[in-house]
Amino acid sequence: MRGTLESIDLSDAVRAGAKPVVYYSAVENLDLSQYYREDEKESIITKIKADTDVWSTKVPAGGLSEVPAVAIDLSSREDGSQFLLYPEDTLKIYLYMHAPHDLDNEHPDYFKDKAGNDTDGRDHSKNAHAFNDIYMDCMQLLSGGRQNHDYIHYSYTKVGIYTKYMHVLKEWDDDDDRDGLRPGEITVKLYADGVYTGKYVVLNKDNGCCLHGFYPWL
Repeated sequence: MRGTLESIDLSDAVRAGAKPVVYYSAVENLDLSQYYREDEKESIITKIKADTDVWSTKVPAGGLSEVPAVAIDLSSREDGSQFLLYPEDTLKIYLYMHAPHDLDNEHPDYFKDKAGNDTDGRDHSKNAHAFNDIYMDCMQLLSGGRQNHDYIHYSYTKVGIYTKYMHVLKEWDDDDDRDGLRPGEITVKLYADGVYTGKYVVLNKDNGCCLHGFYPWL
């Protein structure tokens, strides 16, 4: 993951009858492909359960912000029987994440795209995204009692947010400061739906009494 995990919503899986078990890993840049071998029948989640040095059902002491990888086991129901997802049924699991923004200088990789190419760090729209590497391992039950071990890998998913672009301009109607009363700077408080956000911008002669750009804290 790139971005910070904040919560996981498993309610849809529970409504479908599954008993979700979440495994957390605090290992950065974990390569999940190591748990998959095409010639093996053992499921990925079985290997994850056994790899107790990397995975745990307990959230790290520092919270979900320290978790760069999760694995979710949906193989069982509450009564211990096998959980089945029937044709045409759907199931949703939501990972809520806080995307990095372009003012976060502690994480220089956030200024790069997935291929490692530099992006314009000033452009919030290019950097405020969460990136995920997704694997799914399941067993398909076919007619005649046949089974098919299905493995799906989406190596690059990018989830972004709407950018907030703001243009603030002060225009003076004082005949070019004829009376010498124009202040050196002014503070413009920013309101949202009539409520002060606690944020403000300062306009002065150095910025031409004009500011514009992407503001991730709006």
